[in-house]
Amino acid sequence: MTQWQGWEESPGLPTLLGNASDGWSWRCSGIAVTFSPPCPLSPLLEPPRALPSSLPGEAQRPREPASTPSSNPSSLLASPLLPCALAVLGGGALGYSRGTAAVAMGSSVLGGASSHRESGLRLGRGIKEKRCLFSATKPGHSSILLSLLGSIRRVPVSPPHCHCDGESHIAPMMRGEEGIAGLPPAQKSCLFIFFPPPDSTTPRREIPPPAAMEGGVQLLNRDGHSISHNSKRHYHDAFVCMNRMRQRGLLCDIVLHVGTKEIKAHKVVLASCSPYFHAMFTNEMSESRQTHVTLHDIDPQALEQLVQYAYTAEIVVGEGNVQTLLPAASLLQLNGVRDACCKFLLSQLDPSNCLGIRGFADTHSCSDLLKSAHKYVLQHFVEVSKTEEFMLLPLKQVLDLISSDSLNVPSEEEVYRAVLSWVKHDVDSRRQHVPRLMKCVRLPLLSRDFLMSNVDTELLVRHHSECKDLLIEALKYHLMPEQRGVLSNSRTRPRRCEGASTVLFAVGGGSLFAIHGDCEAYDTRTDRWHMVASMSTRRARVGVAAIGNKLYAVGGYDGTSDLATVESYDPVTNSWQPEVSMGTRRSCLGVAALHGLLYAAGGYDGASCLNSAERYDPLTGTWTSIAAMSTRRRYVRVATLEGNLYAVGGYDSSSHLATVEKYEPQINTWTPIANMLSRRSSAGVAVLEGMLYVAGGNDGTSCLNSVERYNPKTNTWESVAPMNIRRSTHDLVAMDGWLYAVGGNDGSSSLNSIEKYNPRTNKWVAASCMFTRRSSVGVAVLELLNFPPPSSPTLSVSSTSL
Repeated sequence: MTQWQGWEESPGLPTLLGNASDGWSWRCSGIAVTFSPPCPLSPLLEPPRALPSSLPGEAQRPREPASTPSSNPSSLLASPLLPCALAVLGGGALGYSRGTAAVAMGSSVLGGASSHRESGLRLGRGIKEKRCLFSATKPGHSSILLSLLGSIRRVPVSPPHCHCDGESHIAPMMRGEEGIAGLPPAQKSCLFIFFPPPDSTTPRREIPPPAAMEGGVQLLNRDGHSISHNSKRHYHDAFVCMNRMRQRGLLCDIVLHVGTKEIKAHKVVLASCSPYFHAMFTNEMSESRQTHVTLHDIDPQALEQLVQYAYTAEIVVGEGNVQTLLPAASLLQLNGVRDACCKFLLSQLDPSNCLGIRGFADTHSCSDLLKSAHKYVLQHFVEVSKTEEFMLLPLKQVLDLISSDSLNVPSEEEVYRAVLSWVKHDVDSRRQHVPRLMKCVRLPLLSRDFLMSNVDTELLVRHHSECKDLLIEALKYHLMPEQRGVLSNSRTRPRRCEGASTVLFAVGGGSLFAIHGDCEAYDTRTDRWHMVASMSTRRARVGVAAIGNKLYAVGGYDGTSDLATVESYDPVTNSWQPEVSMGTRRSCLGVAALHGLLYAAGGYDGASCLNSAERYDPLTGTWTSIAAMSTRRRYVRVATLEGNLYAVGGYDSSSHLATVEKYEPQINTWTPIANMLSRRSSAGVAVLEGMLYVAGGNDGTSCLNSVERYNPKTNTWESVAPMNIRRSTHDLVAMDGWLYAVGGNDGSSSLNSIEKYNPRTNKWVAASCMFTRRSSVGVAVLELLNFPPPSSPTLSVSSTSL
């Protein structure tokens, strides 16, 4: 058998020379090669089938050592399948080879050995095309070469393969002159994939050479003279190798000294990961020329972990190391580790440690963690104020907390108790701070009973004249409710918890022979409705308003009689509690809140329309009559604007009204203002951006969808965009810069639909519908931190249901 017939000077495409007596002869670009039968890769030219554990003709032959070269090319195929090359050629030609890393196309050698006699090239029988690509690899590497000559472009090819005994076995591909595995000839591409399996013939090295770590994808460029290689594992494998070298002290050029610990490393790795080390080793600092550097103000264990992280990109943050790891990461400017520490601390926040974490974040300038921890303190102040951390706070931090508008407390009593507890923890040194602390407690918001029985009797308060003045101010706020607008200041302003969401409540109402006692709430963040606790009494034609963090349902009709009863909803407990009843039965009334007082005006008592009005003070739990309106008004709506109360429209037992009157609490007087453009009873009324809006209602002939607004500066009304649906007996409320029209009746049926108005675009758009159809409904808004309450059903109804 002739292994090589020598070189011929006839370049061009490969040409079949014919069947030699001892095999097949092939010539490609001046190279003539003869192959001896039998060809072990004939099965590769057959249709796909299950791959055997070894190629035919190999399993029965003994393995030859890789270090022993064979002079007989056919003997190279006798050993078990080592990492090898499969060449899938244009037109169905297949080749199998082992030996040198050579890939030749035409006269261009893309890589490989210098000796062709070492190549051990083999081509299978049945090759009929005159196009070929030689392929071979060194032992220890595996490759698949998919080649279709012509215009080159990438195609997705994923040949099935399995891994067995450390070798890469490639399933046979479908032969055919029309392409590879059914791909048409037009799909021409070259994909060269390396697999680095363990080399069973080579002793394992502790530190693998770079060539053993390569793996990736190579694509022949369009010119056919170069290969683009991209290895996704290169960086990972290189750093794994470098870390092993560091652990064994190989090629290390720096030793870090911290206390008694010495940490060996490579400057280039540290400098590439840490701006701190980059400045140390690349600038004109003495450390850049030293092989030993001593670091101060850093924990040895933390430094060792961070050096390890520089090589591995992995680190574990926990309770045992976060307090040393975060400052070390901050010093070395390893922001990824620093952020991981902050994330861990954020996950560990609770009332017992949030103040400590907040201080830790402030010390190390972790602004996001500081903000989150401070927000947590404000939201959980009641629990935090009972901890040892709170008792040890300095005066300034206590003042900052109790003066915050965002403090989350169910009542101002909790703030007062927290201040006294802090003072009494070290009373001798802290009693002098009582006046400054009491200025931050909103004493006017305390109940009169609490002021008299707790504040006025406290010796720490009575011994300071400044505290006495604050107590008198609070009592005046209680005793002169009509002057609360004048007495208003920072201590009379209710607190609003940071992070609270605005929630709309729909209370009671009626629909088709039913009076509702249930209530539902709409969360604007999720666009969902949630059922909340039901009232103790069914109420339609009810007046609803919010004061502080409570909702008040006033009067109404229960299906048999008009009501004077009142109840309040506490979102913290998700429950309704009875309040002091009004002096008069009222349904179809107007209700609004102003300066912490609840006003009820007009309505129907079961016998006649009313023009009387009364005021409820939650701090004292009493109702007081105020001046009567000039007109009897049933189905009236009331809103507050610029410290005044406005009673809008209604029905006086004979006609629907366009008149409006304004109540001034300081002088206890009602004054008429400009009439509306349309007569309206049962309209929706709300204030938004300094304007009084009136939407829908009934003019005596039909339900309306028209909307108008009042400008108090000009005492004039103007029309704005109408609602999409005619509505009366609905309610209107301002929330998050929008007006929401809720429920009502369209003249034929009760509604569960909602629409909202954008004053910037002057358009109404649909919002999610309620669970229940509700006419004569009451609506108000609360700002809540924890919503929805546990176990509350939810509903999200498409606005298309409108």
